[in-house]
Order: sequence, then structure tokens, then C-alpha cells
Amino acid sequence: MKDPDIILYLYPNDGPGREAAEDAIAMPQNSSKYMPPRQPNAASRSYRESTEPPEEYRSLERSPCLVLRFSDGAKTGHGIMAGWGDNVDVSLPKRRGISRCHFAFTFDDKNRLIARDLGSKHGIRVVYDEEKGDFQSKIDYLLQAPSILRTEHLVLYVGPGFQIKVVVPSHDVTSQDYFDRVTKFRQGWAHPEDLLDGLALLSAPRTQAPTGAQTPTDVSVPVLYRKELGQGSFGVVSYVWNATTGEEYALKEPHKNNTENNNFDMEAWKKEAKMMGRISHRHIVAFRDAKFDPYPQLTFEFVPGGSLDAYRDFSTFENTQVLCQLLSALRYLHERTPPIAHRDIKPENILVAFRRSGSIHVKFGDFGLATAADRLATICGTWVWAAPEIYQKQFGRIDREDQYTVAVDIWSLGLVIASQEYGLPQRVTSHEHSAVAWIQDALWHFKSFFRKERNELLRFVLDSMLIENPRKRKSASQCMEEAMQLPN
Repeated sequence: MKDPDIILYLYPNDGPGREAAEDAIAMPQNSSKYMPPRQPNAASRSYRESTEPPEEYRSLERSPCLVLRFSDGAKTGHGIMAGWGDNVDVSLPKRRGISRCHFAFTFDDKNRLIARDLGSKHGIRVVYDEEKGDFQSKIDYLLQAPSILRTEHLVLYVGPGFQIKVVVPSHDVTSQDYFDRVTKFRQGWAHPEDLLDGLALLSAPRTQAPTGAQTPTDVSVPVLYRKELGQGSFGVVSYVWNATTGEEYALKEPHKNNTENNNFDMEAWKKEAKMMGRISHRHIVAFRDAKFDPYPQLTFEFVPGGSLDAYRDFSTFENTQVLCQLLSALRYLHERTPPIAHRDIKPENILVAFRRSGSIHVKFGDFGLATAADRLATICGTWVWAAPEIYQKQFGRIDREDQYTVAVDIWSLGLVIASQEYGLPQRVTSHEHSAVAWIQDALWHFKSFFRKERNELLRFVLDSMLIENPRKRKSASQCMEEAMQLPN
């Protein structure tokens, strides 16, 4: 059973500095928080249950650690201070690069657990997933990383050759019990004279940084963790997380080699930003802002569920929800003046905001090929999902100057939904050279499934959306009205 009183555990980290961390953990001043390496049958069952770390950290149990608890409080309102001074809660060795009151574990104004540098000379650095970074002074680091990082543990670097592993047990942070514990902790547990002593320590001269060490700036620079989400022909999309504020967003920018050589179409990026700035719909990814110097960077809301192509187990009920939601977005886009065509609808460009029992929420993303016009002529999109009129232009069955309309989006969305139900036919060599072979094989594939199973969702898609003649294909508004009547 997990102990709700435990805030975190501090372990020595493997690698350089492990011995120094072990020595710090074993210092007499830390004896009240010390937990020795646990061996089988070395302690009573009740003691083990009250102090044991989460299951996923059992590999650490052969190492000593410090256990920090809510009930132990802190000596000052700054939180659980660490350093080599007399009035700290966690004692560290007095060595170059470590300050008298170096950092503290505390909670921010949103009740999130943080490591806060207290203006030390050398600064601190938290590593979430072996990423590189610089030491910074007067900065907060969140100690609960988002799930997308999938980090096993955090490592807190306090100085050269000194690093500790931070293990934060999971708590129900929405519970009243957790709220009450954090509130009491933040109010401080010390007498007024202890608080004054703590302030005096913070105002003392800072420890000199070791020779050769980079001196951190007093004005902290945002610590942004980045993780690539995907790439396309025009650029790369990354997840960005601010380790101090917890702000997260998706960043779209040209490929690195293109930014270094200025090999990108600035006008195309500005066009996408301008268009996204003018639209707003609950089933379209929200645009945040953009900058273009020295190269384009567009930021959007981060949609945590990933793209539709990662899901293979949607029920017909869920696929019907997806269809209705995205038809709502297409109706919004297609009924604008002039209408906006997405032109690259595919599973990779449909993002899942959440999926719960009986409920799902999706959004269109990546409007890099979108354009606003009554009639369109550019050959573009992803061929597997492209409408017949795009294929025909590509393979010369119609004049390349002939135009098409937003009806191409209806076909592409219909194909996505049908494929979610029954997959796609296998691509063969003939599909690479024929303007009609892929279209005919795809339609035959779905019609054969309908003859066997009489799926009403598939019937609707075949009758209303997967129509080869774009003039006979139903509009987004018509499709949505009919889709809303489909059985759940």
C-alpha cells in the first residue's frame, strides 16, 4: 500500500558522482530521513510497506535513500532546503559547487512538486530523459514530467560530480487529502525565528563555482524539452514542454537541413499561419502563434492522444463519432467564403484529444496543403487517400488545368472511416501506374465487406462519400445531417 505521507525519495544515481551521493545520503544530519538498502527479511512487513518505493522502482531497493515526508515538515517556508548550511533539511557535503542553501523541494502555486534553486552560485539542472542542458540559478523545475516523456526517473544535478536520482511516488493530486497536505506544507512548519534564520542563510554570500564550471545566469532561461512527433515533406512537428511552467505545445518548423540552408518557402509558411489564425473549431487543432525570423516556427495546441493511424481497435460506434466530428469541421471549412479545402486528410493528420469509455474526441491537424478557393487546380495530397479527380489529374486522364473542389475532402474522409472499419486493400504494382486501378480495387474491397456484413456506417460512406463523380458526392453539410442519424 502506498504511503500518502511520502513526498519523494532521493537515491544515488549510477555513474560519476554515485559515491559522493551515497556519502551525502549517509551523513548523520540526514539520519531521520535515511532508509538503508533493503534486503529480504531485513525489516518487518509493516516497515517495508510504509517506506517502499513504487513497484516500478523496485530495482533501486539495494541502494540507500532518503525519504522526504509531508509530516516531517520543513525548517522554513522555503520548503525542504538542501545544502551544507546548519539550518537545512537535507544536508549535502561542503564541497566546491555546492552552496550553503543550494536548492529546495517545495510546491508551486498550482500544488505541483518542484525543485527550486535558491540563488546558488553554480545552479541546478534536472534531467528528464538524458537530454543535455545547462545549470541555471533561481529557477524552478517540475518534478512530475508529462507521460509523453516516458521517463523512468529524474536526475537532479547539484554540482559537478554530484547528482541524485529523484523518485516521486504517484498520488491522487485531485484528492482533498493531497490538497490538505500540500496546503499545510506550504504554510510552513517553522517558528518565526527559524524563518528569519533561513532568510539570513539565503542572503549569505554564494559558494564560488568550481574552476572551469559555467557560471549560471541570474535570469533563468526557459528550459524547453523537445521530442519529435513526426515528419512530413514540408517539415517536422515536435512536442515542446516547459519544465518550469508545465506549458506544452506542438511546434511545426522546416527540417533542420532546410533551415540551415534557407531552403524553405517562406510564403507558404506565412499562408498556413494566416489561414490557421482565421479559423477556430473544436475539431480543428488550435493555432497559437507563429514567428518567421530566422525561419518559420508555427505553434499549435498539443493533442495528447497521438494520430489516428496509431489506433487499430476502434468500434463502429467510435468510428461513427469520429466521422460526425470531422464532418462538422469540414462543414465549417467548406462553408466559409471562399471555402477552405484541407487536401491532405489521412489518419496521420487526424489527432485524438482523448478516448474514454463511450466517448472520443478528434481534431484535424496539419493544414500545410490547405487553401481557400472556390476552384482548385494544384495536384497535391497523399496518393493513397486522394480523391479520383486528383488521381486523374496526376495520371493525365483529365487536363492538368482542370479544376476540382472541396469535394476531395469528402472522399478522403470517407476512405479513412471505411479503412478504420475494414482496412485497405493491398497495394500492388498496377496501382502505381493506373489512374483507376486503386480506386476500383478500394471500392470493390469495401463493397464486398458490405455484402457480407451489411454495416450501416459503411453503407453510408459508400452511398454518400466514396462516389467517383465529385458532382454526385454529397457535401459536408448533407453528409453530417445523415451521419447524425446513423445507429449508435
